[in-house]
Amino acid sequence: MSFVVPALCAVTLIALTVSFIRSTEPKIGAAVSAAVSVLLLFLLADKGAAVKSALSGVAGGRLAEYSPYILKSVCIGFFTQTAYDVCSDSGERGIASKVLTAGKLGILAVCLPLIKALLDTALGYIQ
Repeated sequence: MSFVVPALCAVTLIALTVSFIRSTEPKIGAAVSAAVSVLLLFLLADKGAAVKSALSGVAGGRLAEYSPYILKSVCIGFFTQTAYDVCSDSGERGIASKVLTAGKLGILAVCLPLIKALLDTALGYIQ
């Protein structure tokens, strides 16, 4: 977790730079903002391996079978939020709302095996 403070400082400097560019050249600023958002998302994506190993060690490894669903859902959430922010910054509010809906449906689709397992367990206890 030693990367958090320098990363936050770098993001702050990048945000200030993008803000300056956007105030002087709005069209270029939107493109730079989108590019920086996607770049930062991919730079932080490699930290997913650390999260995966941490999840597999939780609860004596009993969560290991569910960790892929959790990680996929979180990644879909991050990518959806980034796409939403890019669309919103570009002034496309209608597309941004559709992106959020698509992300929610994607998370639901990924989690369907978990929901099925949960319902099977609940029905097993009821019977």
